[in-house]
Amino acid sequence: MAGHNITAKAKLGSKLELSNGDFVVQFYPDYYGDKSETNKAWATSTPSLSFQMNVKREVADKLEQGASYTVTFTPEEASDGNAAS
Repeated sequence: MAGHNITAKAKLGSKLELSNGDFVVQFYPDYYGDKSETNKAWATSTPSLSFQMNVKREVADKLEQGASYTVTFTPEEASDGNAAS
């Protein structure tokens, strides 16, 4: 499946500061702000999506809670040219 990207519209649902100064950010599908209907390309009906990242403060400061973001999943290729597993 090399070369096949999956693009999703995700909304930043929460941004929580950790004791070490880093942040946990959690994303969910953007049901209402996806005017281009990007999520319909990978979801039959109501899209289901969730992921979280632990990020540095500098990154968290660039992310606005409640804002929508475009996320692209791009397969990595192994040195032999095949998709990495």
